[in-house]
Amino acid sequence: MYRAEKEQTEIEDSPVTVCGVSDEKGLIIDFTTDYKVAEDFARLLNNNSVERCHVTEIAEDLFY
Repeated sequence: MYRAEKEQTEIEDSPVTVCGVSDEKGLIIDFTTDYKVAEDFARLLNNNSVERCHVTEIAEDLFY
């Protein structure tokens, strides 16, 4: 099961909260600063039973 996750990081010496999706094995990809977007993406993955190996590819297609 996928879930939204957020973590603090630094970009150009400024603290930033980045959000993404993770599963029981850990963070898969962070791709947004909007937690709601990450939650919606995790829900989409869960509703469609997406395999872990495809998560990054789908995120890149949708968000980049």
